[in-house]
Amino acid sequence: MLRRRLFELANQRNLLSLSYRTVYRSALDNPNKIAVIDSNGQYSYSHLLAASVQLRDKLLSVTDDKQKSAHKRIAFLCNPDASFVVAQWTCWLSRAICIPLCKDHPQALLDYYIDDAKCSHLIVSPEYERLLRPLADKFKIPLIILQNKDIELGEKKPYFLLSNQQELDIFSKSTDDALILYTSGTTGKPKGVVHTVTTLRAQMDAMLSAWRLTKNDTVLNVLPLHHVHGMINCVMSPLYAGGTVVMMNKFDAEQTWNHLLNDRNPSVNVFSAVPTIYIKLMEHIKNSSNKDVKKLCSDHIRLFLSGSSALPESIFQKWHELTGFEIVEQFGSSETGRVLSNKLEGNKLAGRVGLPMPDLKVRLVQKDDNNKDKIVAEATYDKVNIFQEEKDGKVQGEVYVKGPTIFKYYFNKEEATRKAFDSEGYYIMGDMAEYDKQNNTFRILGRSSVDIIKSGGYKISSLDIESVILHHPSVNECVVIGVKDLEWGERVTAVVVLQPGKKEQDLTLEQLRDYCKKKLPAYQCPTQLKIVDKLERNAVGKVNKKELNAKLFPPSSNNKN
Repeated sequence: MLRRRLFELANQRNLLSLSYRTVYRSALDNPNKIAVIDSNGQYSYSHLLAASVQLRDKLLSVTDDKQKSAHKRIAFLCNPDASFVVAQWTCWLSRAICIPLCKDHPQALLDYYIDDAKCSHLIVSPEYERLLRPLADKFKIPLIILQNKDIELGEKKPYFLLSNQQELDIFSKSTDDALILYTSGTTGKPKGVVHTVTTLRAQMDAMLSAWRLTKNDTVLNVLPLHHVHGMINCVMSPLYAGGTVVMMNKFDAEQTWNHLLNDRNPSVNVFSAVPTIYIKLMEHIKNSSNKDVKKLCSDHIRLFLSGSSALPESIFQKWHELTGFEIVEQFGSSETGRVLSNKLEGNKLAGRVGLPMPDLKVRLVQKDDNNKDKIVAEATYDKVNIFQEEKDGKVQGEVYVKGPTIFKYYFNKEEATRKAFDSEGYYIMGDMAEYDKQNNTFRILGRSSVDIIKSGGYKISSLDIESVILHHPSVNECVVIGVKDLEWGERVTAVVVLQPGKKEQDLTLEQLRDYCKKKLPAYQCPTQLKIVDKLERNAVGKVNKKELNAKLFPPSSNNKN
């Protein structure tokens, strides 16, 4: 009996260690393993953790007694390299909430974030001191400079690891607020999305389960780190799993291909990006002498992922032809982490985002005649129930989601937080989606506010139209918007960047409509065409359609069309 009881206790301990793996636990379990590779060198887990402890002590040395309690809010602006990891870990070792900033944001926006979050400290890499010093002075808060030598010293002082393990493994036990991410602010001023240790841990557990991330994976990150995609998917999750992250300061097509195609120690085997990056990678490889991409990818790549914006069907197909890999598309938000993802097994369908991530419940909701919520479909990781089936086996509705990954609240915005959830605690995402019973997969139709065009009594997905137009041989980039119109409500308008060498006369509205009619109903075909030199995109490749609409079609011109 005693032997059996000991065996059960051992099993429970193993289960607990799996359930509560954290970046810190992996640092303690694998102290000498390479955690991060960047342009400055390689850093082991113990190296980064030691540097983080030292920076924490440096931070506390400039903190008065009143601020030494937990739950401070610390904003930091660092390069997307080892310094970012050290700054983030420092915040959490101080039991503070971290707020990552972006170097490309104007000072006025950085001012708003720091003021709105009521930050107690700022941490910066030396090159951004001039940008943030005036704000530190304005708000009278300490500015801590994270020097390269601060990180290098970590390699020489790993002695504390044996004695302070419980103190350093804070992610295993804590339920504290841990992170504030600011939304893009397309519907008003940016809101601070508050995640806890618990919600972050749930997000990473889901990714480890769904995408089978392990300590044997090496993930290449080329994305900015003030968004969920780059920070949580590409950096935090592989470190949580005990793997390695290769961090590039900025996206460069040639360097990215160099990482993807060449054997290294360790070799990159997982890559996640936004559609714009996949497009640029394919454009670059056309002019490369390397013609054996498929063979080189098959040697060591395990997984390609795409998110943050819709992946055009044409890009999915061309990438498959080039590399032999089908990109795993997934969908989520700052508030939720990943919500839907294609599974690794089986063929993927272009433009589809699979099924809910583990431990999430997803609903498609419509409004009934009394403007009350009507659930038309409900799904989990392994089961979908349809309550109102259309004759073609497809149902549409707004996406509602509930589960352990969902954010806790919007910082200092009680009313916005209240409106974000329904009476059952489901977060209302504001995205429209369709479930296809035949293929057992979801498809995102777009944001209900900007991607669903209401024209002539129809509700039209702009993403569906974009996916068709992007196949046109004269089109390089495209977005579709609804421009206000007295007769139609909104006019379906295509904003297009032409392929290099093409001129405006190479693509007329009539030609574009004729092309679209081969694949779309007439009412979905554009009734306006605007050709532009380029489309402005944010850090994760998204076009702000509201700003674009206002710029190209100001209100005074709408009724003249």
